[in-house]
Formats: sequence, structure tokens, C-alpha cells
Amino acid sequence: MPAIFLTKGEIQARMDKRFTEDYIEKLAHKYKEGTLSPDELADFEYWYASHDDHVFVHSDARRPRQVKERILNKILQQVGSTNKPLIQSILHKWWVIAVAAIFLVAVVTSLYFYSNRSIDRHLSIVTEVVPGGNKATLTLANGKKVALDSSQSGIIIGEENIKYNNGYTVLAEKGRGPSASGKSTVNRNSSSLNNQMLSLSTPKGGQYQVILEDGTKVWLNAASTLKYPSRFSGDTREVFLEGEAFFEVKKSNAPFIVKSKNQAVLVLGTEFNLSSYADEKWTKTTLVSGAVQVTSYEEKGSTNPSTPQKLIPGQQAKNTNGQIAVKTVDITSEIAWRYGKFMFTDKPFKQVMNELARWYNLEVVYEGNVPEVKFFGGIKRDNKLTAVLHILEDAGIDFSIQDHHKLLVKASKNNIH
Repeated sequence: MPAIFLTKGEIQARMDKRFTEDYIEKLAHKYKEGTLSPDELADFEYWYASHDDHVFVHSDARRPRQVKERILNKILQQVGSTNKPLIQSILHKWWVIAVAAIFLVAVVTSLYFYSNRSIDRHLSIVTEVVPGGNKATLTLANGKKVALDSSQSGIIIGEENIKYNNGYTVLAEKGRGPSASGKSTVNRNSSSLNNQMLSLSTPKGGQYQVILEDGTKVWLNAASTLKYPSRFSGDTREVFLEGEAFFEVKKSNAPFIVKSKNQAVLVLGTEFNLSSYADEKWTKTTLVSGAVQVTSYEEKGSTNPSTPQKLIPGQQAKNTNGQIAVKTVDITSEIAWRYGKFMFTDKPFKQVMNELARWYNLEVVYEGNVPEVKFFGGIKRDNKLTAVLHILEDAGIDFSIQDHHKLLVKASKNNIH
């Protein structure tokens, strides 16, 4: 299903519109028949994405008739459960609403498999696994580590101190100040904060934000590390990323450079997402607004860069072993984590499990071959793990949890080739 992009005026008009049950029921029937106009499709997707997680299987004309009937029945059940006006915005920015990932689908590479069995039949959860949250560690140049307050969502790098978003002091050059909880004790560093290299790291199951000294905002996803100076100096602003982060770069005459494995991203002022995990074979740079220039290095530390690739909003540069491929992507799916959701657009099963493992702090163990399925859909990141696994199991995958954080995955015979 294609992404739907709306202007600011169109977004407001759609937000002001009241979606009645009759209208949504009409759209559901037309969706089943494949006769929705582009405007009707946008209405239907936008209405549906404003509600709770979507757990039914999307089908097309090539799927069995009974599956199509089940889809429609579940849509109409959703219609009957609410007649609230659509007044919510999916993202907190007006520049895009790309609601492509609203239905969960498991697409087997060479065989479609579907079962209407109970989702609880094979799912054995010994201990409930809760979702991730605000967790991070700040490391100073001298190696000292500061465990950041999990009741806070981020830190701000100031001229003489580092504070939480609520104004309480994390670290100061001298003197004392209130901590995030209001107590008088605070971490202090005897050396100056000037010209220090700092490191902000999130564990599995963690996320955190930092506002750098120049005003640039960075949101770190789980299992990620951002290295940056306490003060930018010289003609460039340079940081280093391992993992995934969303950047809102403050405009300046000094170029902002993000280095990661085998590549560098050059920007002047823009919003983009960078995913560069050590356990993935690729690095993905997705541009939301502005412009960036991606340069690849064939080997880590190489001084022989490739020809820079310029991106425009909506494009993604995927760097695999030094080779960059540029394509247009569904932005919503790529940055959904920043807004508290998992969204998958034709995403391979193993990649889906990697994302879940980082957020729920899991070790994934495959019994036999990795299931050859892909997923298309969305679910909130604040769900407990069982809710997510119930959805995935509908694709014919069996799960069990051992020792609280070891997830055993086994595909049914229908999903093994």
C-alpha cells in the first residue's frame, strides 16, 4: 500500500472532518472490493491509524476468499467500537503523514499460509516481559559513568553544566545543585566541561534524548551510543553514532557531520534518521527534511571515500559493504520508533525480531531455519511483549521464553522452505 503524503492544509482539513460509522463502513466495503479512490484511501488509512494497534491480516485479490471475509469482519468490528471524531495527529510534525503501515501481514516468499487457530495454543510465556523505557548512561572523558534518571527523558548540554529536561542538574563544573528528584546531591566533575568528549549510551530496552551544545536535538533508540564534544569548535560539528538515532540539526554555517560504521553524513540543518547497528550488515540514512550528503568508506577507517550521494526528503541511502543504494521509502515506518511505535513495511522477519530484541532486551534464538516471512503493520512500543508475540504468532511462528530474556523462535512447517 503506498504512503500518503499530505500538505499542512490537507492535514488540518482531515483532522477537522468527523468520520461517521456509516462513512467508515462504506470505505471498508470499498477497500475490500479494491474500489477506493486516492482520497478515500487516505481517509480510511488516516482514520484507522488513529486507533489502537492493528492485529488482523491484510489480504488482496489473490488471497483466499475466507481470509478476505475475516479482514472485513474485523474492520467492521473496529467501526462498531467507536464513533469518535478523528482529532489526533500521528506525528508531532506537520511535514508528513505517511500512513502506509496500518495492517499486519505475513507474506511467505513462495507459499501463503494462514490459520484461524487460537493464538494462545503455542505461546508459552513463563514471565511477562515489559517494554523498554528511558534508560541511559553518560560517560565522561575520564571514564566516569553517570547513570541517568529514568524518570527523565533527556539531557541538555549547557555552557557550564549538563541538566535534565526539567532543569535539574546532572553534572556541573563546580558547585552543587538539585538532582532530578530535587535532592541536593549531584554528580560533579572537577575538570572543566570544555573540550570534553562525552558519550551517551542506551542499553537494550532503553531510549534517551540529548540536546547538544549547538541546539541540535538527538533521540537515541535502544542499544545505541552517541559520542560528541561538550563544546563544538573549529569549522565543523562532528559526532559519532553506533546504533540508531533521529537528528534535528540546528542550522549553522558550520557543517554537521555524523560518522558511523563505513560512512559519514554531512548536513547544514535538517531532520533525518540514521540506523547503524553493529549486528546489521547495512547502515541506513533516511532524510525527512532538508538535505544531506552521504559518503561511504569501503573499510572502517579508510581514507578513500566514495562519491558523495545527495538525498532529498523521502529518500533513504542504504550502505551495504561500502555500496550505497538510494531509494524512496515510507518515512513513517522508518521513524516510527521516535513516536512510540513499531511500524513494518514489508520487513523481513529477522529484522523485525532484531528490533524487538533491542527494545525488550531479549536474546533471540532460532530453532532451525529463520522463518521466511515479512511483516507489514504497526503496534505501539509500550505494549508488553506478549501482546506483540500474539500478533506475530498469527503468521504461523511459535515462540517461548526461557530465563526471562531468552526468546526461542520456531517456524511452523508451513513457513520453512
